[in-house]
Amino acid sequence: MSTVASLLLVVVVMNPARVRLRLGSRSSAVRVKAAREGALLTCACVIGLAAASGPLLDAFEVAPETFQIAAAMVIIAAGIVTFALPPRRSESLASARAAFVPVAYPILLSPAVVLLTISIGSTQGVLFAFGCLVTSLVLVIGAARPQRIGPGMWAAAARLTSAASVVLSVALLIDGLRTI
Repeated sequence: MSTVASLLLVVVVMNPARVRLRLGSRSSAVRVKAAREGALLTCACVIGLAAASGPLLDAFEVAPETFQIAAAMVIIAAGIVTFALPPRRSESLASARAAFVPVAYPILLSPAVVLLTISIGSTQGVLFAFGCLVTSLVLVIGAARPQRIGPGMWAAAARLTSAASVVLSVALLIDGLRTI
C-alpha cells in the first residue's frame, strides 16, 4: 500500500468527524482540552505498540502480511458498523479522567486504530506510523474546535469517512493477499 493511501487510511479509521460527534456540542474549551489530552494519551499508547510491532508479531509467530490481512478484516467490520450506527455522545468530559475515558478509550483508541498502527509499524516503519497517527490526531483536535458546522453535516462527514475506511481497508486486504 502506498504511503499516501496508508496515511489516508489512518485518518479515515480515526474518523475525526465521528470523534467530533462523540465529543458532543459541549463547551468548546472543554471539548478541545479533552481531545488534546486524549490525543496525547492515544499517541503514547499506539506508538508504543507500533514500536513493539516487530517483536510482538514475532512472539505470536505471525507474519506482518498475515497480520495486515487480519487488521484489514477488523477495520472493514468496524467501518461497516460505524457507517450503519449513529454515534452516541460520550458522558461528561468535565471530569479529570475524561482524557482517559471516554476520549482516549474507546473514542480514539479503538481496536481498528491499534491494529492498523501495529500493521503499519511492522510493514512501513514506526516513524511512518507515528507520522500517520499524529496527522490524524491533529485533524481530530481541529475538528473539536468551535466551527459553524451543524451536527447533520458532521454526521454526513462521519458516514462518508466510514465508507472510505471500508474501501481503503479492502485495498489493504488485497495488498496483504498479493504480498503472500
